[in-house]
Amino acid sequence: RGAAAFEEFLIEAAELATPRAPAETAPAYVRRLTRSRALPKDAAAKLAAIYDACQYAPAEPTEQIAAQARSLSAELKSHLWLNASLWQKGMRLFAPRLGGSARPAGRIAG
Repeated sequence: RGAAAFEEFLIEAAELATPRAPAETAPAYVRRLTRSRALPKDAAAKLAAIYDACQYAPAEPTEQIAAQARSLSAELKSHLWLNASLWQKGMRLFAPRLGGSARPAGRIAG
């Protein structure tokens, strides 16, 4: 549940900013992304921390943590949309997705 919010953010960020590198950690990715885009650093760092914690935790996160992750993801996606060019927005809305190429690799947590 908490990791899914980050993975949804990854999809938007890959299409509206820059994709995550294959071996790049979540914290390294958001640091790189916040250096090149107008995104709130604290929100991005917190979402990446929640993602890491969810990926390696022995149990599912609490509903409170999952809700926080969804809220942070929505905030960050909103910033991506506000700062994207008209071309990027058009490509995101109207270009077909080929085989889910922007989908993040790895475990999908529900």
